[in-house]
Amino acid sequence: MKTSKKHEHARVEHIEHKEHLEHEKQEPKPRISDKKTPGGNYPLISGIIIVILLTLIIILLLRKPVTTPGTGGTTGNYTGEKAVVEFYVMSQCPYGTQVEDAIAPVLESMGEAVEFHLDFIVSQDSSGQFQSLHGAKEVSGDIVQLCAMKYYPEDYKYMKLIVCQNKDAANVDTNWEACAKENGIDAEKLRTCLNSDEGRSLLTASMQKAQLRQASGSPTMYVNDASYQGARDALSFQRAICQVAEHDACKSIPKCASDADCTEQPAKEGYCLNPGQANAACEYREPTKVNMVVLNDKRCTACVQDTAQYVVQLKTIFPGLEVKELDYSSTEGKKLYTDLKITYLPALLFDNTVKDSKGYEQISGYFEPVGQYLNLRVSADFDPAAEICDNSIDDNANGQIDCADDSCKSQWKCMEKKDKPEVELFVMSHCPYGTQIEKGILPVVETLGSKISFTVKFCDYAMHGQNELNEELQQYCIQKEQNAKYLAYLNCFLEKGDSAGCIDSTGIDKTKLSACIKATDEAYSVTKNFEDKTTWAGGNYPPFTVFQTEVDKYGVQGSPTLVINGVVASSARDPASLLDAICTGFKTPPTECSTELSSATPSAGFGFETTTTASSSGACG
Repeated sequence: MKTSKKHEHARVEHIEHKEHLEHEKQEPKPRISDKKTPGGNYPLISGIIIVILLTLIIILLLRKPVTTPGTGGTTGNYTGEKAVVEFYVMSQCPYGTQVEDAIAPVLESMGEAVEFHLDFIVSQDSSGQFQSLHGAKEVSGDIVQLCAMKYYPEDYKYMKLIVCQNKDAANVDTNWEACAKENGIDAEKLRTCLNSDEGRSLLTASMQKAQLRQASGSPTMYVNDASYQGARDALSFQRAICQVAEHDACKSIPKCASDADCTEQPAKEGYCLNPGQANAACEYREPTKVNMVVLNDKRCTACVQDTAQYVVQLKTIFPGLEVKELDYSSTEGKKLYTDLKITYLPALLFDNTVKDSKGYEQISGYFEPVGQYLNLRVSADFDPAAEICDNSIDDNANGQIDCADDSCKSQWKCMEKKDKPEVELFVMSHCPYGTQIEKGILPVVETLGSKISFTVKFCDYAMHGQNELNEELQQYCIQKEQNAKYLAYLNCFLEKGDSAGCIDSTGIDKTKLSACIKATDEAYSVTKNFEDKTTWAGGNYPPFTVFQTEVDKYGVQGSPTLVINGVVASSARDPASLLDAICTGFKTPPTECSTELSSATPSAGFGFETTTTASSSGACG
């Protein structure tokens, strides 16, 4: 089995995954009755053991408490119940840095009563490279902060570095050196971690935690496993923690600890007087008027939706925000687009009134001058002057429509159409996101029936242990030799996760199945490679090479990957979206393509619950 670099960074030990199994071989422990106990006929040995035990107890009593890397240990005397606080952010997101800055003084004053976890929202592209909303600089910022968490968890020392970096969040990829020096942190240790597989491994693990929480927006926050939707100031965080932890600091919570705590009058700008003191008080003043022009394109639904969210968030920073909306289709909008030489929309354009606002300093690093405006850097990738590849309109006036246009030919919706589309779904059998899309696609396959060719295939490595390898061998063989019973088996397996029970209930021929599994296992050395870790891809996960040819052909990087007519396709994981995606593969879509299927996203993992908030972007790998 070859080891491909495209997978090295993705195959990190998945400690936080609740389904992770440890398969290291262990020597059998001797039974108690097989060992002679000290005492009785062995007074000397007994005495020595007692001395050793007493010594160990003294050492343990004198030793500092052990802390888990990244969770921020303290040496305080707090012995009560801790509040578990989770933040999922992006290191350059102004809303992420806002909550980090707000939680920092709380951790400093009552950190021993908090188990704090900070993880980052990123993804990976088809080549395995990390992608983040604000670009490569943000990825570097994420990694260096994870390195600081690993090496400086005591008393949340790493938070001093992060708060320092947040003052110039636009440069988190470089400002950590000065911030490390300022806060007594070894910059060389961070540099080594940042520029090595160690740093990439830390980000992979952090990404997987965010995906398991289905965190897609920065910040996503939890307190004791419950989604936190309260105010994002230090005082509010402290109050939320004090509902769980009975710490001395909860007895006399000041009115405010910073300006961020003064939010009772959201239409005004709040100022904290005497912050953190017993006589602390909030003063509210009329907000500074801030003018913003939103240049958008109504043809881009996602752009409009994203902008609406941006405006809501920006009004928490600029209470006096006044918004003027322009569409690219209007004369004024198109002129502004041309005059400012903007390429991608949406564009959030502020005039100089923003500089007089109290919130300007908070996000000043995210502005870039564009003509007479300051453009707020947001996720913008819609080119209004380019061809839109699925609207049957000649958008760029070059005489070509959609798939006939050269700019669209590489789009998956411009794939070769077939009378009977070929649909291949690559998953890992125990990946929660793989089972999620399988639950979404089953109604589609049942609706289209024999009008499509549908096959479940598997990635070339398994993240979830021996059980996953066994299940993938089994499903391969059921499809190969007893395919008429496969969908019934898969439906049962996705509901219960009970492989043996589903074989019985669906009437699968066990003798025939066992023979196929044995032959396939030997042909592809599945069990042999599991036992021989030198074959493991990236050193972390065992290979599963049954579909290696197809995996290499399509560049499959993780679970799930949907392929339609030989092209990697994009779709949400609900039945309605998957039906639309697959029906683009027909030369002439059948009437079944008009069937109304559910638009609810299935839950990740086993069981057929649905959720309106489940992420459709998470993946295993």
